[in-house]
Amino acid sequence: MNKDSGIPLRQLQVDGGMTANNLLMQDQADLLGIPVVRPTMLETTALGAAVAAGKAVGVWDINQEKDVNGKTTFTPAIDEKVREKRFKKWLKAVQRSMQWEERDNE
Repeated sequence: MNKDSGIPLRQLQVDGGMTANNLLMQDQADLLGIPVVRPTMLETTALGAAVAAGKAVGVWDINQEKDVNGKTTFTPAIDEKVREKRFKKWLKAVQRSMQWEERDNE
């Protein structure tokens, strides 16, 4: 993402069902080398749609809304050398998994 945008990420904000997995979130922080921030309300996509609709009809000003639900921040717990080694292993695993599916000779 840093290469594509030209802007280094300072943190990754996540939502959705998989974010309930603390191990996954810590692994993301470790591999990315940046904090991963998870809101208390995991399914914020629907909330975002509702907030946008409310703003569109003048129900509230989202610039004045505050985060009252809190959040959990996962901070990187490994050093750069370990991160690079794990990333190389991940790339290797991705390469090995390609063409995994066997096709029936019909």
